Amino acid sequence: MGIKIKVVCDNVSKRRDIEPTHGFSVYIEELGIAIDACASPEEFERNMSALGLPRPRHIVVTLDNPHHAGGAQGYSDVDAAPTWAPVSLINVGRERLVVVGGSTLISGCGLFSWALGIVPEVLRGVGIGKVRTVVGGLGVTTVSRYLFDDLKRQLRELGARRIYPLHMPIDVRRAIIRELPNAYDVGAGSTIHAD
Repeated sequence: MGIKIKVVCDNVSKRRDIEPTHGFSVYIEELGIAIDACASPEEFERNMSALGLPRPRHIVVTLDNPHHAGGAQGYSDVDAAPTWAPVSLINVGRERLVVVGGSTLISGCGLFSWALGIVPEVLRGVGIGKVRTVVGGLGVTTVSRYLFDDLKRQLRELGARRIYPLHMPIDVRRAIIRELPNAYDVGAGSTIHAD
């Protein structure tokens, strides 16, 4: 299943008409689903409009935190798994991982999953062994050899072919892109093609 993911909010912007923000949100066009909703309703609606995207049918919140869920106010279909879409929600402590179409993993934050080194184990526990595309927060908040090596181990175990780091400090994002040949530089306004 090929999917197109638009980056709605991120701390890096790839378009002049979208301001960088600490909020996080991506939108899966084919399904009409937003994963997280920026830091405020105004930010979410402004960026969705700038990207020419319709109001989402559904919003999945990955972390109960204002910069993930702030823009979800006023939406009635928030947080439950959409039964009509090929989306799996995996709870990991305070955080939720989202797997779309069985092969694309979206992680809003990663501080309670990637940073603990448990993502491959958690996914295997729910019957998902491999993913091809990883999008979002990877739980690395500082340039650290230990954290990078553990992140690389987890991505290798998952078989990730394409990695799109978002929602993290810029120096960490640059280091990930520099060290991982299959990591790509994206930000708010970018389109990610996943399978």
